Amino acid sequence: MEKTESTPIPHPIRHLSSQDGTSWVGLVDGVYAIAMTLIAINLPELLTSLLALPRNDIVNQLITRLVIYEFIAYIATFLVLYDLWSIHRVILKMGGLKCQAQNILNGLALSLSCLGAGNIIVSLKEKSASATEAIRKNISVDALFSTWVNSHASLSFVTFIIAAAMFFTMSFMARSSTNESSPSELRILSKDLWRKGCFFFLSLIIWVPMLFGQKILMPPAPLVITYLVLSYNQHHIANFFQRNRTHA
Repeated sequence: MEKTESTPIPHPIRHLSSQDGTSWVGLVDGVYAIAMTLIAINLPELLTSLLALPRNDIVNQLITRLVIYEFIAYIATFLVLYDLWSIHRVILKMGGLKCQAQNILNGLALSLSCLGAGNIIVSLKEKSASATEAIRKNISVDALFSTWVNSHASLSFVTFIIAAAMFFTMSFMARSSTNESSPSELRILSKDLWRKGCFFFLSLIIWVPMLFGQKILMPPAPLVITYLVLSYNQHHIANFFQRNRTHA
């Protein structure tokens, strides 16, 4: 009886523009949409818990600060996730998923986005609980707001680790993607993602004092705002430096 040798079926590269790309679009869009929606759903609950506290002038002043802080935190988180979502789609559209390693990196990036959203939700809940307890103890407004910003610093630390891991993962995805039509674009994207990952990784230095039982060097919010300004204006910044080099 003759044995027939089966030829291995090549693993097809999956692009978002291919026939089976619709499922990938839905998966990527769905995961990031769920991550952002979960945070948005929890915001009214946190605001309600603050507004339910006994009211006076000091409490009203504090609640106003906390509400503004929570909205800024949500907007910043939304913009970071939006940046990651758009980059994720670009990598899949340009390079696709050709090998098993790319599938693993793709799944890791999606899982990290959900993990990051969950960590932010826990952080906001814990901060609101700490603020509620401090308000009941009649602590001064400045002390209360300082407690809100600096409390549960370990959760903010984890958030920055997750952000760095996501950008590094995306960088490896772009680097391992093969597309003969746009190899230079993928290499540039990989380097840009690597720089973003390094930004969040190097920002972890502000948590070093925690190892010695001290407060963190500064709140993480200014670092996130700095990242957003640089990320969403990188083309203008690059053009500015290019013009200066040309005139020099």
